[in-house]
Amino acid sequence: MIAELPSSTKMSETPLPWAETASAVGVSWNSVSTEAFPFVPVRRHFRSARTADETRGWLDETDQLELASFTHQLLRLVRDNKPRAASDLIVDFFDDRFDQGRFALCDEALFRLSTRSLKPFSDTVLVALLAVTYPARERIPSRIDFSNRVSELMVDRHGEHEAAAILDSLR
Repeated sequence: MIAELPSSTKMSETPLPWAETASAVGVSWNSVSTEAFPFVPVRRHFRSARTADETRGWLDETDQLELASFTHQLLRLVRDNKPRAASDLIVDFFDDRFDQGRFALCDEALFRLSTRSLKPFSDTVLVALLAVTYPARERIPSRIDFSNRVSELMVDRHGEHEAAAILDSLR
């Protein structure tokens, strides 16, 4: 959701995330463009800004309940340190939905998982999520963001070379 600025606020008074850095290197923030200042954060695709409330328009009540049940069960298994049971749940959930052609539900499941902290998830569970969704990657837009978050976490856990060895075939 986009917040509106109060009408009394002028754009020149609105702090920009990169204005302080621009000033430090001697660039006027008023003249900065994305070409001149390439590290300005830009959303890569619009879906990453959605909220759970916004999905109610394309997921019916049954899908919402299925998704809530799956997420709850998965998080409980992760919390209880049962990666094999969590992986089985993941494979069953996604394979069944793929067979039914319910890709929007699978996309929403990955989106909701990617908005959570992935640190409690074991490597086994993260790899299971990437492996089972790999064949349908073209139909699940949220998989890109999820894969990037998993990659960052794996690099933190194992280093760049080992993370690449684990994840290269799953991208």
